[in-house]
Amino acid sequence: MGGRVSGVSPVWAPYAAMGGGLLLLAFLLRRRCISQPGTRAWTAEDIEYLARVLILETGLSRNTTEMIGIAWVAVNRALGQNRTIKQVVATTGWPGGGQRGDSFVEAIQMNSPGLTSSGLHSAAVGHPNIGKARALARQVLFGKTCNPIKTRTNFVHPEALSSSLPSWSIAQSKGGTALDDPGPLWISGALFSLPANTPYFARLASIYAQMGVA
Repeated sequence: MGGRVSGVSPVWAPYAAMGGGLLLLAFLLRRRCISQPGTRAWTAEDIEYLARVLILETGLSRNTTEMIGIAWVAVNRALGQNRTIKQVVATTGWPGGGQRGDSFVEAIQMNSPGLTSSGLHSAAVGHPNIGKARALARQVLFGKTCNPIKTRTNFVHPEALSSSLPSWSIAQSKGGTALDDPGPLWISGALFSLPANTPYFARLASIYAQMGVA
């Protein structure tokens, strides 16, 4: 019998073995997928506020992988700052200091000064896609999606800007303040990055290391 694959003709045995190797490679590649957002017990409130982020930032009408990446920005900030999704969506600052525009809602207000916080939340809750946004938020928080942005914590939609790209979205090697590793990453129409001065990155990196992600 030697090296023959049981039940497979000797002619096809090399191809069967190759197929097994491809299955193993696919399995190993799948293991590289970062799907579990930490070990925290996420709540219904986390789902709700992550859904509002998706509505406010995308209307749930953009590229799916891009929207998942934006959801993971909120997750990464919550993990790194040891805060809830609600806090990173609606509250300014983080432990150790922050600045105006830290929260998603406040950043939107800075670009659209006439919008109030309560008005933004009401618009999100009343949006026709809020149900689908809640479903996607649930998938992200309960490990049903791959994290396409790794440890990046910021994103920008360049087409919405009235000026040049912010320095935190440009790699340090190109004159900006974003880390080169992981460097800025385009996903569809969004540019994701990790600013070099992110004060909670050490904690976030430690959490990813505990999940077995380098």
